Amino acid sequence: MVNDRAMVWVYSKQADHRPNGWAEDVKAHIRTRSETWSDVSADTVEHALSFVDALPPGTGEPNVEPTPQGEIDFAWDNGDRTFGVVVEPSGELGFAGMYGKVNLYGNVPWNNKNDLPEFVMIGIRWVHGNDL
Repeated sequence: MVNDRAMVWVYSKQADHRPNGWAEDVKAHIRTRSETWSDVSADTVEHALSFVDALPPGTGEPNVEPTPQGEIDFAWDNGDRTFGVVVEPSGELGFAGMYGKVNLYGNVPWNNKNDLPEFVMIGIRWVHGNDL
């Protein structure tokens, strides 16, 4: 199933290319804000925290927000390259990227281990200019 929310990710925060020193801040943001995210379950929060831990070194800081569907959005925007991942309550990952004239989107199961699915890694590499 294609994620309709992919098109709004163009408004995400500009990527920051320092090492993932931002990860603890983002995880604290998720933990703190999730207390007021009435549509987001504790399982979704745990999946999102695991997703942050699984991001490769050098990944820019994402914009992180909940959706009305109870998911947590992670979005990166580098001008002409935008990529977003939605962590769903089931742990499945929805993803969408726009790279000039090339689009990448889909949904993949994820087992909350350290390895992210290849299509998600491709999208993250593309938004960062293949610098990871």
